[in-house]
Amino acid sequence: MKKSIVILCAMILILGVGRMAGAALTPIGTASYLGSNYNLIYEDDQHLVWLDYLKTPDNWNNQMSWAAGLNNPEVLTYNLYPGIKVTWGGDWRLPSTDESVVDFSGSSAGYQGPDETGHYSYWAGYNMTNSEMGHLYYESLMNKGYVAIDGTEPQPGWGLKNVWPFKTLPTGHYWSGTEWSPGTTAAWHFHLDWGSLGGGSKDFNLPVLAVRTADVVPFDPIKMDTMWPAGAVHAYPNVIWPPNNKMVTVTLEGYVKDELSIARDGGGTGVSSAYLLVDGNRTIPLSLNEQGGFSVTVKMKAKKGAVYNVELHATDTKPAADGGPNSGLVDSTYIRVDN
Repeated sequence: MKKSIVILCAMILILGVGRMAGAALTPIGTASYLGSNYNLIYEDDQHLVWLDYLKTPDNWNNQMSWAAGLNNPEVLTYNLYPGIKVTWGGDWRLPSTDESVVDFSGSSAGYQGPDETGHYSYWAGYNMTNSEMGHLYYESLMNKGYVAIDGTEPQPGWGLKNVWPFKTLPTGHYWSGTEWSPGTTAAWHFHLDWGSLGGGSKDFNLPVLAVRTADVVPFDPIKMDTMWPAGAVHAYPNVIWPPNNKMVTVTLEGYVKDELSIARDGGGTGVSSAYLLVDGNRTIPLSLNEQGGFSVTVKMKAKKGAVYNVELHATDTKPAADGGPNSGLVDSTYIRVDN
């Protein structure tokens, strides 16, 4: 059972790494803050770590001060997952907005998206990924804005539908850490649901998320594997009758394989050796088929009241250079002689 859980978690991580061809969001650990733990989420595309903590609404200046305060000693305590390595590239801050690619003489409700140079013919509206919040919403979480790039309003499936792996990501406006250059009394904000970028007075009370630039080396489930193969063994029959002290043929069938070793080896069963231990004193080496299956027969004495234990043991193919191999008890069953 433990092995199955490890394999499931590993496969989830492998699938997460596979999303990096687009824009991956990967939990890399937690940060302790104000007595609770909050997820640290790495966004591969933007090289950002997001703190999955929603700061309650406040004006822009106070939110900027809050984010800066996260950098003070002992405010955050990091609890990274095993194997995760982080190279921090800056301080905690509010998400930024790149206003150099917008046209302040254009519309405040555009929707066409960027041109081939990455610039927008409007300064506010939909389908804008020039802010870190906008990139998170559209590219990494793969949500749709209220207005499509062809002007369809509302477009089917719009809104904050995808939030994983965030736990605290309600809809609404969020402050950006970038001032609105046409007027220093205003700052940029992004609406998580409509998918719209805009600007507003710094006196507005809006929630925020904190981010920090970083490069992360992801967890490698194959190298971190510490569990032996998974499998099962069954006895047919597992109850012998009558108890006449005669020898009875029992078939022992099952399978054994190691998914992480298969991923590392590029095929096979991921098992270097396997055997059955019958009643603690009889060892039966196993030959596995391509699917890891096996079937052997044994002679058991129909002794009244006897219970014979059968254990399945196996070793994976993890190289010694990586700390392998891993060996252990995979499964067990019994053969009982009725009274």
